[in-house]
Formats: sequence, structure tokens, C-alpha cells
Amino acid sequence: MLYIIAMIPMAFDFKSEGAGAGAIVQGILLALYLALSVLFLLRTRTAATTNDGYSPLPFFAVSWFCLLGAFVGYVRGQELYSIITSAIPACLFVTSIYLTVRAIQASTDQELLLRQLKGLCLLFLLSRFAIIASTIGIDVTTVRYQILAGSINAGLGLIALRFLFKTRFLDLAVIVTSLGLVLVSVTRSQLLVAATQTFIYLKTPNILLKPAVVGRAILLSCLLLALIGADQAFDAGFTDRWIARIFASNELGADPTLLTRRAEVEFMSDSFTRGGTEFLFGNGIAAETSLVGTDAGIAALLVGRDSVAKVHSLGFGHQNYWSILFIGGIVGGAPLLALLFWQAYEAVSFLQSCRNVIFSERSLVELGAWGSTIVIGMVTYGFLAGTFGDRPTCMWYGIGVGLLAGSKSLLAKLKRGPRC
Repeated sequence: MLYIIAMIPMAFDFKSEGAGAGAIVQGILLALYLALSVLFLLRTRTAATTNDGYSPLPFFAVSWFCLLGAFVGYVRGQELYSIITSAIPACLFVTSIYLTVRAIQASTDQELLLRQLKGLCLLFLLSRFAIIASTIGIDVTTVRYQILAGSINAGLGLIALRFLFKTRFLDLAVIVTSLGLVLVSVTRSQLLVAATQTFIYLKTPNILLKPAVVGRAILLSCLLLALIGADQAFDAGFTDRWIARIFASNELGADPTLLTRRAEVEFMSDSFTRGGTEFLFGNGIAAETSLVGTDAGIAALLVGRDSVAKVHSLGFGHQNYWSILFIGGIVGGAPLLALLFWQAYEAVSFLQSCRNVIFSERSLVELGAWGSTIVIGMVTYGFLAGTFGDRPTCMWYGIGVGLLAGSKSLLAKLKRGPRC
């Protein structure tokens, strides 16, 4: 329970409008997270073993990336405050991995831990919506991705699990909330995330042919149709917004979002290959991105030059993998990229390795499978956004990796199947 309590402060984290505007509150939340995490580690130190499922590779890869990026940023004159804040999300990624692995090792009831994590996921979803509603307000006819919490990919990941595991009330609550928020936000990338999370079955396609699985797939389809039907019945207009969003290129001649993403990637790739120093060591963890090239010009014509000029990020732009190379170059970024894609491979392979697990351990398998969907979802999301630029998102990314690693280790320790 202390593990869950340690994560709760980050459910109320937020992005301030200006640099340092919310530093005090954000600092308090981060301090609470760290203090409670240390307390949890002290309480569970007897559960820590030399083979607790935690690999030191994430720590080394992230530490090296952040240290090199910070050093290059400092040499290039980037603000110290921006350097520190830009490194925090990656640090949360690493710490939440270890905390989650430790939680699984220390748990005597994996079913209870699973329920608590689902409740935590729901808390993140609801608190984010409440924070946006109480600070800047929500107009349901125009609101976008701002209302999506860092746990949204974890919430969507539960959809794929329902093909294999029973649906409980808490599952339904998280899924409905997640789908409802995606429906209101009109965020197309989350549809792709939800679709790729079914890749946990890539190496076990026979699972999807079972009658029970087909029935659950039909029920999930009915749930989605019910949400669309409710939108139409109450004339909320969300379906119309989705149609306009999906077919924006037909109306405008091109998709402004796609254009701005490509223009930012072009800037980061040009900066990465500009010279030997940038190629090897990057541009620093707080380097500012921009939009360049033909795509930027077309986007400016479609949505206005002022709108395009506002698209800037520090370090992590709207594509996680080019951002990593842009910040750390080959020396700092390549190890982290290799780690992230290796974790995705392990996520896809998880269920194949656990086919022989007995029924009594299905809660542990579900923990690992949920971690797999989170990892796959985050890796997919990284092609469309700067995953390592958001603190709660990085924390949930780490939770997913920790669930996968901790479950694999414990299953192997229990000797109920081949080592995952």
C-alpha cells in the first residue's frame, strides 16, 4: 500500500504556463514522492535480493544520457533551471521501474496490488481532468489533449487485456473513463496506441481464436458503439469533431498536425547531423526545438504563422526518438534508444513465455501483461510525442517496465514455467 501512496502525489502534478510558475507546488509534490519512496524502500528492504528482477541497465542508460545532456547543455549556456527540469522525467522513469519491481517482490497478494494499481490509474485520469477544469476551464467543443493524464496509455492498455482476462468493475471504470477522455479530446494518436497494444498477442495469435476471446471482443466493440451512440443521442458533437479531425487533410489540403511534427523532426535531424560534435554528443538536454522546411511553411499557411511560431519545446520535441538523438547524440542517445526498443521486444514476447503458468498465478501474469501493454503503448506514443518530456507519463512508463520486469522475475523464481 505504501508503494501506491508514494505514487499518488504525482497524480496532481501539472505543467505550468511559464518556466518556474508552478515550481513550488511541483517541488512539494516531487519531494513527497521521493520521501514516500524512500520510506517504502526502507520498509521492504528485506524483500530486496540479488535477483529481484531489476536490471541496472535502465539506470545506467538514463543516467549517462542525462549527465551527458546536462553537461553539453551547460557548456552551451542553457539555463540551469531548464536543464534540471528537463532531466526530472527521465529520473522518474528509472525510479518508478525500481519501485514497481520492489513492490511486486514484496507483495503477498498480487491480486490486491493489481486492483490498487488500477485504482491509481483511475485517480490519475480523474485528477488531470479536475486540474484542467479548475485552472483553465474545459470547453468540450474545443478541448484537446490537455485533459489526458500520464496514465492514459495504461488505461487504454487494459482494453487489450480484456481479450484474455476477466473484466471486473474497476477494469470497466478505467476503460470507460479512458475511452471517454480520448473521445472528448479528439486525440488520434491514442487510437493508434490502443491498437498497437494488442501486439502482446503477436507471438500467441492462437489465444485470439478462443470463443471466450471472440465474445469479449464483441462486448468491447459494443462498448465503443455505445459511447458513440450516447454522443449522437445527446448531440454532444464529439463524433463530428472526430470526423473533421480524421479528414482534416481533405478539407485543408494537408494535415497541419502532421506537417508541424515533420517540420520539428526535420529541425532536430538537421541539428543532429550539423557537425561532428552534435552527431556524437548532441545539443544538450535543454536545447530548444523549432519548425523548419517546406512543411513548416505549408502549416503556417493553413493555421497561421503565429500558431506555427509558438511550437517550441525544450529538449524533447514531439517525437521521442529523434529528441533523444537531438539531445544526447550517438554517444548519449544510442544506449537509451537500444534499451527502449529492447523493452518493447520483451513486452511483445511476454505472453509467449508464460503459456505454462498455472491458473493460481494469473494475477501475476496479468500484472506482467498490463506492463507489456503499457510499454508497447509508450513506445508507440514516442513516435508521435515527446514521452520523456512529461513527468507523470514517464512515471507510468516506468511502472509498465517495472511490472513487466518484476513479473518475469517472480514467475521464474516460482519455477512455474520457462524464464521470460
